Amino acid sequence: MKQPIGEFLATLRRANGFTQQEVADRLGISNRTLSAWERGTAMPDILLLPALADLYGVTTDEILRGERSSAEKPAIAQQSAQKIYKSKAARFSMWAFILSGMALVGLVLFYAGYYTDWNYSTRGIEQFEWWLILLYLGAILCAVCLIVLFALWKYNDNMLDEDDAAPYRVAMKKCVAVGFIVTGIVSLGFTVYPVLRFSVTPSGYGFVISIISLVITVGLLAFGISLMRAVKKQKPVSD
Repeated sequence: MKQPIGEFLATLRRANGFTQQEVADRLGISNRTLSAWERGTAMPDILLLPALADLYGVTTDEILRGERSSAEKPAIAQQSAQKIYKSKAARFSMWAFILSGMALVGLVLFYAGYYTDWNYSTRGIEQFEWWLILLYLGAILCAVCLIVLFALWKYNDNMLDEDDAAPYRVAMKKCVAVGFIVTGIVSLGFTVYPVLRFSVTPSGYGFVISIISLVITVGLLAFGISLMRAVKKQKPVSD
């Protein structure tokens, strides 16, 4: 069935499993320009038609006509796009799990160093300050993993910009929300442990670290919960 050129270009892009950003990068144009082509508010540059046709596996004549010589069934193209979206979401979920796990390891190292120093200092025992290595290493590892997780999510969320990819964007958002919430809960447990277990609070720099940890923990929980609330308002992925 003959389509407007812009609509036909969008159909071809989805059938080949490309996002707007991927096509724009390959053609050396902006995402906004490609979007304008697909919406029909602008026409493709005639000099780019051969490259566009080669990318989509069609001829320039087919692009200008707005239809394939041997039309493919829309359902097949839709299924192909869905498989690619699902694959990208699954790959992101794997990395989200790995990064969240490494963030928890960093959290454990951080509090291991913190409690080691607190234990020795309260007993008046002098020791080599190896705990500082654990404390700083753990804090850096946890922070870097959470930052990478957030950046990776935003990158993939922007790449899956089509309406039919919305369920997979929701799935990725849920992974990020779970990672931040779990990290926040574990951090909260470590922060309040000395108060609940020994009915004492750290003093000096220990008190400062506890306050900073508590503020960061609240931030992690607030961000994770806000994402989870947004996930519940959106449609989940259905197989």
